[in-house]
Formats: sequence, C-alpha cells, structure tokens
Amino acid sequence: MNSVPLRDRAGFGARFVESMIAASVVTFAAVAVATSAVAVSTPRAITRRTKPTTKVLTLLLNRHLEDSESESWGYDIATATGLGVASVYPILRRLERAGWLLSRDEDPGEARNDKVRPSRTYFRINPEHLGEIRQEMAVHDARQRSTQSSAPGGARSRAIGAG
Repeated sequence: MNSVPLRDRAGFGARFVESMIAASVVTFAAVAVATSAVAVSTPRAITRRTKPTTKVLTLLLNRHLEDSESESWGYDIATATGLGVASVYPILRRLERAGWLLSRDEDPGEARNDKVRPSRTYFRINPEHLGEIRQEMAVHDARQRSTQSSAPGGARSRAIGAG
C-alpha cells in the first residue's frame, strides 16, 4: 500500500473525509429507518399486475378462502399455476413487500423427514389486507372484461367474417 498521507493523495484532510463518511452513514440510516417504517405501517399498491402476478394472487386468495390458515411454498405455487419458479419467487417477494402476503421460514423439525430438499418459505394471504386484495382483484377483473369487450369487432369475429 502507498504510504502517502491522505491529504497529499486526495487533496482533502483526513478529518474532512471522516466527517463526510459520518454524515453519509447518518443520512443512509435515516433513509433506511424512514422507508422501513413506511413499508411496515402501510401496504403499497401492486403496480405490476401482470398475468403471472394475477395467477399467483388468485391461487393464494382461493386457497385462503377455502382455509384461512392455508400456507403455500414457492414450488407448490409454481406447479399449481404452471409458472416457473424463477417467475414465482419475485412475485411472492413483491406481494410480501406490499404487505399482501405473510411469510415464515419452515422450522428445521418440519423438514427433518425429507433431508434432500432445502427448507421452505411458506406464504399466505395477510388477513389484515384481505378486503383490499379482493377489491384490487375485482377492479382488475372489471378492467380486463371492459378491455376485452371494447375491442371493435374482436379478433374472433373478424376472423370468422373473413373467411
């Protein structure tokens, strides 16, 4: 390592650099606390309502309505929806960050019988936001229906009329 003093290399004194680092750390900590408080206290809207997100949310909502304590893990959800696990896990994490899902890691004793697989993370609908989820799903469904019915003539009728 070069033994040239910090002042000579960078043009700043060591105290100045230390004060800037300290200010950055304090600012970063304040931002982290503020954003984590917001994420915990208020659910965020799901802005990316793709078809895969809708499939995952519909599956979990239906399972919740059948059994309010129902939990599912990523591979189970991927299999049931026909989606790949590489698509399902980001969706689950996004829904969890929004506050719509709760998760828990599998207890080590639960996986003891099956030593080949890694421990699972179980997901379930957050009952505190069930009304909001149902409302969002209803709005999304209505939007989908209006988009499909407002298409002039529709692709099917044009194809039938053409030939």
